[in-house]
Parts: sequence; C-alpha cells; structure tokens
Amino acid sequence: MKVLCVGFSLTGKTKFVLNIISKELFGELEMLEPDKPYPKFKGILSTIACSLISLFNRKPKLKSLKHDLGDYGLVVIGSPVWIGVHAPPVSTFVEENDFKGKKVAIVFTGGADYSQGVDALIARLEDKGAEVVLNTYICSGKNKEVIASKAMKFAEELQTKISSLGKIL
Repeated sequence: MKVLCVGFSLTGKTKFVLNIISKELFGELEMLEPDKPYPKFKGILSTIACSLISLFNRKPKLKSLKHDLGDYGLVVIGSPVWIGVHAPPVSTFVEENDFKGKKVAIVFTGGADYSQGVDALIARLEDKGAEVVLNTYICSGKNKEVIASKAMKFAEELQTKISSLGKIL
C-alpha cells in the first residue's frame, strides 16, 4: 500500500513529525501551501495570529499538490492545533479531495488540547469516504528527541493497525 503523508506546518514542527512518519512508512511527503502564505510571527504574536485564523476558519486556496491522492491507499494527515482545531489549510485539503476507499491516519502537533477538532475532522473525512484508522496528538514542545520518538511510535502503531486490517505496508 502506497503511503502519502500530507499536512500543513507554519513553524516546521508538524513537517518534522510528518517527515519522520513518512520515512518510517516508506511513504511520500507533501506539505500543503496556501496561495497566500501565512505571516510568520514569533512567540505570543504567532499564537494570536493562528488563533484568529482558526477562529474565523478561513479556508485558504492551496497551491497544487505534487502527488496524486488517487495513487495512495493510506494518507497520513498532519496539522498543528490552533485554539483546539486543525489548521484551515487542512480543511481546504479535505474539502477538495475524494477519500473514497482510502485509509487515513491523523496526527496533530502543538501545545494545546486537540479534542474539539478531532471529531469534526474524522466525521468530515468519513463523509468523504475515508476509513480513519488512527489518530494521535504529539505535543511538540522543544525536545526534538522526544518528538521524534513519539512520531516513530505513531508510525509503528499505524503499521500494526494496517497489518491487522490485512494490509501490510
């Protein structure tokens, strides 16, 4: 089964996690890029900007993907958590693609609880035909070794889950 890890990363933390997962699963990596890049702030300004973007749930137009989603059986979606929900570029990605027959895993990063947004994202993916097989939250923090370990553990759990469904990666 071919694997595509796709997601959005403003600060690079979600990309770091998806890169590890894609290598562990021998998959491809695709980062979502809004047509108009988000401003990059540091510290509290970044938190405020991301919160406002999420609060208004403005779904940005995205640059074209380099990979054809139809070529992949497993899609790992990664997103930072902004005020309890996934980043709006992930919403655009989900809305613009057909997930019929796809297995999907979701990984969230950030420093806040993701519980508000996970159920809505899973429901939307299922409405679009996906079978969501696993989701998790990796608190990004600053310790890259801990983050990498959690990302590898997620990849291992995902391999086990897929194998138990009769699909060996």
